[in-house]
Amino acid sequence: MAVANVEPDLPAGFRFDPTDRQLVECYLTKKILNQPLPTHLFEFDVFQTEPWRLPRENRYSLEHRKYYFFDLRNRRFQNMDATPAGNGEWRMVEWNEEFALSNNQLIVRKNTYVYWRVQGSQAVMTQWWMHEFVITENHASFM
Repeated sequence: MAVANVEPDLPAGFRFDPTDRQLVECYLTKKILNQPLPTHLFEFDVFQTEPWRLPRENRYSLEHRKYYFFDLRNRRFQNMDATPAGNGEWRMVEWNEEFALSNNQLIVRKNTYVYWRVQGSQAVMTQWWMHEFVITENHASFM
């Protein structure tokens, strides 16, 4: 899967810092429905990647180091609390924080993961966090 190097289409002084609800309503649902997206977000296999190997092109907030991707979860790992990635794994630390969209038709589940790096025989928690948003109505799980 290719990742393009595209700058966000934001005027000077504006920041891409959407709320959880905005991410789901303006991006995730449009992606699932194949509707045009307001800015460039890319598909990338985040759960199989060590966080420091994420493409820098998708970093929208330099001071907060936030990255935004769509990731179709590998069904093999979809219901696991930990997903192997490189020399470590993404471990789920918060489960199923749910909220309804404004139309009350879709329920969204937010999961939080932390990357643990293997050092010798131990796993060490890193400073890398990830939030996954899943629409629970038989749709593909995009992040």
